[in-house]
Formats: sequence, C-alpha cells, structure tokens
Amino acid sequence: MHIEQIETQRLKGERVNESHWQFWLEMGSNPTVMSTLGGTWDREKAQKKMHWNCEQWERYGHGQWMFFDKRSGRFAGRGGIRKVVICGKEEVELGYALMPEFWGQGLAVEIGEKALLCVRSI
Repeated sequence: MHIEQIETQRLKGERVNESHWQFWLEMGSNPTVMSTLGGTWDREKAQKKMHWNCEQWERYGHGQWMFFDKRSGRFAGRGGIRKVVICGKEEVELGYALMPEFWGQGLAVEIGEKALLCVRSI
C-alpha cells in the first residue's frame, strides 16, 4: 500500500514522481537549501537522486512526498521516510528539506510528524 497524498495543517504532500522534476531540480540546485545537504546537484545528479527516491516507494512502500503550501499552491519542499546506508549499515531516515521562504515556520515538524504517522499505517 502506498500513500499517494497526505496533508498537514498547512501543506499538501504528493508522493514524489517524475511530474515533480522541475521542483526537484529547483531545490537541488539551490545553494542555500543544499548547503547542509551535501552541495548542489547538476541535472544528472538530480535525475539519479529523483530516480532513487521514486524507487524507495517501489521497494519499501514508503518514501518522500513533495509538499505544497495549501493557501498559495507554491512548492514548499520535500520530506518523508527512506532507507539509507550509513557506515555500511542500512538505516531508516526521517528527512526533509524546505525552500528558504518556508524556513522558521515549524513546517519541518508538521512534515516529520505526518510522515511517521503514515509509515506506521503502512
């Protein structure tokens, strides 16, 4: 079972997919956003990362959602649960990234709480 769409108090989330490419690339090439996430991505790296994130849904039944502001419809960021390898060991990561204009509003907490609730229901 995949949860295609979710909502928080202020955001709507859609399961990440190829239709989100422009938003994905916008975020990945933003130096402010990516300064704490390993640096910016070129198109090739962004495509690989998107493919990997889409695969998370197919392999594990969970992954990241792309989030949009309910009021304005503007792209706010991404977040969710995914499997990563850290020091050779597979771990589960609760991750998120927000566009700078959405920082400092508590949205990461909304995304994290909702993602954890959704994964528990899968």
